Amino acid sequence: MAEIVDEALQQMKKQFALNKLRVSCVHAPDLPPALCDREKTQQVLFHLLNNAIKYTPEGGSVTVTLKAGARVRGMHCHRHRIRHSTGRTGAGIR
Repeated sequence: MAEIVDEALQQMKKQFALNKLRVSCVHAPDLPPALCDREKTQQVLFHLLNNAIKYTPEGGSVTVTLKAGARVRGMHCHRHRIRHSTGRTGAGIR
């Protein structure tokens, strides 16, 4: 998952720079492997990051955080979840 986020941030580097925004990503060291649709996950990330760019004032910052979530028991296996959050400076939802 960290790799997918890093790729998305790299692809959007120019947009962050044009808006004079600082961007950072914090990866927890204990992230489990992610079983996900890479393309759809990137689409969601691009949407979240575009919103962050759109609603963060010039000179602000955007932080993407990834950390391990709760362990989930299924019928035949145990799975871990990954929690993602995108925070930014600026006004919130009104």
